[in-house]
Amino acid sequence: MTWRRMSGAGNVFMVGTREDKALGLDHIDTAGVEGYLTVDSQSTNKFEASFFNPDGSAGMMCGNGSRCVVRYALDIGVKPVGRTVYFSLNGIGYAATVVDTDKIAVTFPPPVTERSYPAGSLQDVDEDVYYVDVNSDHVVLTGSLDASRPIVKTLRHHTEFPRGVNVNLAEISGPNIITYLTFERGVEAVTGACGTGALATAVCLWRKGKISSNVTLIPPSKKPVQVEIHFHDKIIYEMILIGDVVYED
Repeated sequence: MTWRRMSGAGNVFMVGTREDKALGLDHIDTAGVEGYLTVDSQSTNKFEASFFNPDGSAGMMCGNGSRCVVRYALDIGVKPVGRTVYFSLNGIGYAATVVDTDKIAVTFPPPVTERSYPAGSLQDVDEDVYYVDVNSDHVVLTGSLDASRPIVKTLRHHTEFPRGVNVNLAEISGPNIITYLTFERGVEAVTGACGTGALATAVCLWRKGKISSNVTLIPPSKKPVQVEIHFHDKIIYEMILIGDVVYED
């Protein structure tokens, strides 16, 4: 197999196998690529995969990338159980549902950690900040979607978050519709979309009572994703990220 260029809600990835990674990327046009995913091993009904940022960092979850690697794994021979595909990404297990050929839903466990930081409680930060770890570290701020705001770089490298953090800016643009952008750690830029950023943003605004548990999020790519928060007595037990997957090559 060879690397394939794929998009999940406008988030662009190169997807291949472990063997493709071993061969390198010298022969591939990687312009505009926001991450790399490899299928490392597979059996009839499941597979193991890895995700890497463009800077080589690894170990975190990638929501839109996970949908892409599921589509890719199906196309190289992994068989769903009914409509469900079981896989691990960077060692953590997930399940995905094939909605149709170009749409996949991935089920996530509840956030690992949530923390609220009132304005002034973080050094050099004069706005309310909400932190959500969805196996990828995110902070969420509401207000202007201007990624050139100094607070974005301040939070991206803030000492409160020693692993670094992705920074999401969000606005409510309609009933249960959020417009958002993510300045991504490891890419060091605003990406076309961010799946885990969508999850974190939805959790933040749901906790604040501004949206319901089923919300549509519109990233810079303008290709929407849907987040469903499943909960009991305000305790989240799973989250579902739904969005498109297409090959770009």
